[in-house]
Amino acid sequence: MKNYLSHYMLTLGLITCLNVSSQVATTFGSESTTLIKKGAEHLTLSAGGNHYFFTTFYEQATKQFYVESFNANGQVLAQNKLAINVGVFNNSYSISDVVSLGSNVYAMVEHLDKPSGKNSFAARILNSNGEVSTDENVLLSMPFEKTMNSGFNHAAVSPDHSILAVIGELPFVKEEVAKVKIALYDVNLNETVSNAVSLDGILT
Repeated sequence: MKNYLSHYMLTLGLITCLNVSSQVATTFGSESTTLIKKGAEHLTLSAGGNHYFFTTFYEQATKQFYVESFNANGQVLAQNKLAINVGVFNNSYSISDVVSLGSNVYAMVEHLDKPSGKNSFAARILNSNGEVSTDENVLLSMPFEKTMNSGFNHAAVSPDHSILAVIGELPFVKEEVAKVKIALYDVNLNETVSNAVSLDGILT
């Protein structure tokens, strides 16, 4: 009888615990419109308590970014393509990537300025409403002569979102070693280290 009673009390205790632990408060967010594109890629970022879902795809040979952003309660903040002034032929701007650094999300913008012969790579804040700032921090630049051979820029962020690395592959020069420029930045986009590297043994 005593053993039966102890099992009964244990079972009652487990049921009570399960009932208490299952009482989770839920909050329903709002609906959003997801963009479906064949061959698109997807990226998820979080910053400043908000969540961003990007769909990236090519349209008329230009990389496009569609963003859906939500706050911590699941309320929709934005559903739109990222838009910037793309400039004109031989003096153009394009978004090549988006990254989460510290409490901000940045659109990484490449500027090809043929008259000055400069390829610049800059970070512009993307706000929670899906708008890209017109203000920018230029992080890297390299010279070029031909638009079709203007080099390549890349960005990556450390797993803890505290360090931004940018790499510029300098334009191809026949029978010369490959060259890259590398720079690291903190959460405030202050440069902490930079260097130019020749990849000996790798001819372009």
